[in-house]
Amino acid sequence: MQRNEDRFFDLAELLTDWIWEIDTQGVYTYASPMVKELLGYSPEEVIGKTPFDLMPPEEAERVGRNLKAAITEWRSFHGLENKNRHKDGRLVDIETNGTPIFDSSGDPIGYRGINYDITARKRAEVLHAGQQHILELVSQGCTSLDKVFEAIILLVESQYPTIRSSILRLEDNKLRCCSASSMPAAYNTQIDGLEIGPSVGSCGTAAYRRERVIVADVSNDPLWADYRQLGEEYEFSACWSEPIFDSAGEVLGTYTLYHGETGNPSGGEIQLLETMAHLAGIAIERRLLEENQRAQEYYFRGMAKLSEVLSSGTKVGQVSRSLMEVILSIFNADRAWFLYPCDPKTPSYRVPVEATRPGYAGAALEGVEIPIDELGTRLMTEALAAAGPLAMASELEGADAPDWVQRFRIRSQMILVLRISGDQPWLMGLHKCNEAHQWTEIEQKLFQAIGQRAEDTLSRLLLTERFREAEAYAQIGHWELDALSGRGYWSEELYRIMGLDPKTPAGLETLGSILHPDDRDEVLASIEKALTLGNEHFMEYRIRRPDGEERWLECRAKPEIDNTDQVLRLVGSTQNITERKRSDRALRESEEKFRGIFNNALVAMFRIETSDGRLLECNERLAQMLGYKDQSDCLNHFIY
Repeated sequence: MQRNEDRFFDLAELLTDWIWEIDTQGVYTYASPMVKELLGYSPEEVIGKTPFDLMPPEEAERVGRNLKAAITEWRSFHGLENKNRHKDGRLVDIETNGTPIFDSSGDPIGYRGINYDITARKRAEVLHAGQQHILELVSQGCTSLDKVFEAIILLVESQYPTIRSSILRLEDNKLRCCSASSMPAAYNTQIDGLEIGPSVGSCGTAAYRRERVIVADVSNDPLWADYRQLGEEYEFSACWSEPIFDSAGEVLGTYTLYHGETGNPSGGEIQLLETMAHLAGIAIERRLLEENQRAQEYYFRGMAKLSEVLSSGTKVGQVSRSLMEVILSIFNADRAWFLYPCDPKTPSYRVPVEATRPGYAGAALEGVEIPIDELGTRLMTEALAAAGPLAMASELEGADAPDWVQRFRIRSQMILVLRISGDQPWLMGLHKCNEAHQWTEIEQKLFQAIGQRAEDTLSRLLLTERFREAEAYAQIGHWELDALSGRGYWSEELYRIMGLDPKTPAGLETLGSILHPDDRDEVLASIEKALTLGNEHFMEYRIRRPDGEERWLECRAKPEIDNTDQVLRLVGSTQNITERKRSDRALRESEEKFRGIFNNALVAMFRIETSDGRLLECNERLAQMLGYKDQSDCLNHFIY
């Protein structure tokens, strides 16, 4: 029996797991040397203690409840997972297996068992479950990125209590702190905005090199030459950083571990760096894709609203007002406006069109002109030179802000120059009055796109209005006539000239119905000839308007011909020449009246060339006085 016992203890001394024995009171009577590897205690330090002495109180209570039935009945137990406190204070996950020991008479004298270190396995299980939870958070889409990052950091630090960690985003070659960081806020503030480079600590260098950077001793490593004081101030000696990549290989940021003692990471810690950086990359890329999708939806919704407005009006004023209303809605602004003119040299400017939310009346509603000041001059100059919108917020803050900024309570502004054809530049702008809003990239992109569409539409409408005004002034209408269908187009002014409702179909049938009976056949024949032969059409003719008025019109048209010499359409203009015809008739009547007086006068009347006295015209009385038979004999004779 003793030999067997000796063999058992000899074997126990060689095993890589902790072999133990306890008596009937639960006190260790034997502990193999592996207890030192497992818990940091020598066998002598363990003997005399109970298993529960090595556990946290709440763990001891839990394990005691679970073992009570087995111990009471002196049954074996297997796979009992429990946490023991290492001598250095950390927790160690153990799997315990035990079987009762009986003496020669069959009475129980204690338990003998084996403890396995399952810390790595449990850590792997927790990390795997944590990773699954994090991926679920990412897939939900409703969880903020900061919450995902916090979950990553809490997961790591729950398994590695002596390690602190942080996640930094890379934006415009600068590292930006997220809310997820176990480092002190003061430390985060000092490194926020740090530009990456070849020797910028662990994080900045990892992002720059696009590879893992391991610094075992911050106080001596050249990468930390400019930042050594941070390690001393915030009590970390080693810093290991892993770049975060997206699926295309672009650096999105860094995941970093800070250790209180100098040294290199273990294999498990390197795997941890890789895994958590990969998770952070998935989260960031997913969120960027979602943000991009939302931004695109926002952009296209805005453009759809804009298209509806721009296609619904025909007047510059009407479209401008509707445009301001829709811009106000799209950007959730407090005020949208057009300023005119956008000229830095003007002494003052006005706001002819404006849309506001209740309580935010601006210069248009107040009906005032604003004297231009130094800031206004600078903003107009910069806006005229810019290729896109100018967005600003912090520049408008403070007690020294210009009068117009304080008067209209402007805290954030975005402006864009519109170059309207045939006019001075306009300035389109937005105000936010409740917050110093930072205009996003997609907002600026949408604002610029709206400006370009508005610029094109307003230019076209303005030119159309001016063309219509010119048509109305000259009383000229333009028209088209399709050669194949016979359908036509008449401008508004042509309908006014003819006295017809604009809803009346344009074409030869309508024209024929108002042509003067004496002119109808000739006019229609001329148009038909132009459509058939491709001749130019030119005629003066009369119409009788529905109100009974008779008018004279002058019509000119040219054919458009395809590459087979077939006439596609006639394009022409028609002018109201009624007043000219009346003037011509009045002039003729006046000339006839004068001719009668001239010829029948009882006194001599004549007209001469003043340069040489040659007789150009005379009446019958002068011819008689000069002895000529009639007036024609007198012509070209010299009076002097």
